Amino acid sequence: MRNSKKMCFVVQGFGEKTDYRTGRKLDIDASYDVIKEAVENAGLTCIRADETQHSQIIDKPMYECILNADLVIADLSTSNVNAAYELGVRHALCRRSTIIVAEKQWDFPFDVNRNTIRTYEHLGSDIGRREAKRFSADLSG
Repeated sequence: MRNSKKMCFVVQGFGEKTDYRTGRKLDIDASYDVIKEAVENAGLTCIRADETQHSQIIDKPMYECILNADLVIADLSTSNVNAAYELGVRHALCRRSTIIVAEKQWDFPFDVNRNTIRTYEHLGSDIGRREAKRFSADLSG
């Protein structure tokens, strides 16, 4: 049974990832912490694929979240191909209520670049306090 609270599903990798284009290592969990705080402050439940409960492969519950979420935030930082694919699935199933975010040094591909993309500055292992507040306000607005 689904929680009566509206749900936001965050599409992104987990842990430390390397941006293949710049070679920078980014702790994606630090980005998620900021996103989750902003989403929960807006009154929604926030989950990411690693937080879903399942007894088999992740695909089924992940696609259910992509389809059924009231809001999807897709973080394309580090050019994670899984995140890009999941964003494509969301756009094919339900384009409304989807926010695309990326680290400001991300190379914006042509097909995605036509969408509004909210950017943030990542310091590598963390996001600074001021940037976290600014990005959180941007997501909430």
